[in-house]
Amino acid sequence: MHMCPGRRTLWLNIGGKEAAVLSMFHVSTPLPVMTGGFLSCILGLVLPLAYGFQPDLVLVALGPGHGLQGPHAALLSAMLRGLAGGRVLALLEEDSTPQLAGILARVLHGEAPPSLGPSSMASPEDVQALMYLRGQLEPQWKMLQCRPHLVA
Repeated sequence: MHMCPGRRTLWLNIGGKEAAVLSMFHVSTPLPVMTGGFLSCILGLVLPLAYGFQPDLVLVALGPGHGLQGPHAALLSAMLRGLAGGRVLALLEEDSTPQLAGILARVLHGEAPPSLGPSSMASPEDVQALMYLRGQLEPQWKMLQCRPHLVA
């Protein structure tokens, strides 16, 4: 994921080679293989950073070899619609399937995303990458500084 400093534009790029925090505004994460890992990454990292960033525009760029299946890309786009007043721009590579373009267009116009299929747990590698990234980013991002509150 890459966030442009000085601008209120959020650019998501999930699919890096390894989990790395290059700066507060530049985070790289590999694409989780299992549905549980994908959901953990979106709910535990992408959405907290995105809502903490408060972008004016969300850009979802699905370039060559992005690896997201249609339902995953659709769910990600749907979850990001609440940011930036619904201003989401999805860019697809020229060789993308017409089905992916159609799914994204429908979701960005308000339809519910298609099912992800059977659920699975996140792999230990996906959990480890997520925890590493959260630990590196937590000091700078208030939305990641969640601690359970004990009630006396």
